[in-house]
Amino acid sequence: MSLLVTVPTAELAADIAARGPLPDGVEVQVWDMTTPPPASRIDIVVPSYLGRQRFSALDGIEVGLVQGQMIGYEAVIDRVPAGVPFANAASVHEPATAELALALTLAAQRELPRFVRAQEAGVWDRAFTSSLADRRVLLVGIGGVGKAVARRLAGFETAITAVAQTARTEAIDGVGEIAVHALADLPALLPDAEIVILSLPGGSATHRLFDAAMLARMPDGALLVNVG
Repeated sequence: MSLLVTVPTAELAADIAARGPLPDGVEVQVWDMTTPPPASRIDIVVPSYLGRQRFSALDGIEVGLVQGQMIGYEAVIDRVPAGVPFANAASVHEPATAELALALTLAAQRELPRFVRAQEAGVWDRAFTSSLADRRVLLVGIGGVGKAVARRLAGFETAITAVAQTARTEAIDGVGEIAVHALADLPALLPDAEIVILSLPGGSATHRLFDAAMLARMPDGALLVNVG
């Protein structure tokens, strides 16, 4: 049995090859969907991660699966040809996204950009900055990314509260149980939050969710970090 897989870049194909021999019958070809398809039947199509994804290139050929490289699916749900299965890359990017959320939070709390600018100017800038420890952190979104953020925050002795579509108690490895409030409770929770981290999926349910009115409910000096 043969299996044809297309990937969008030579770099990705080389990375796959570097991981060892492919199973018998599996062939990987580079196709970025800007040229005619390499075959009338492609078992797995991997579109590009960034940039425009040309799903119209799949019209007229048989495709077994489109394997996206993103966590979500909102950007492609109406563009993949009807009847073609689509799989996202859930569990792939969550650790890196959570690291970014934590890096942005620490950089803002500790005012690292200020000290970088002082260093570039040759100025010895001594100042007290805000800690992450002991802060009340509100996680808006407690999916894969939100849970990964919570695990990384646990070592900083923060008080974590979360918001999701439905209220519940969520048990997270390395964190324990945290209270998850319904999205409708978000306006009431914001005045008590010192740090708010958004890791929401796209789509109509979250579009413009955090507007001027939401920002106005945050206390002065609070920090908002968005990795959604």
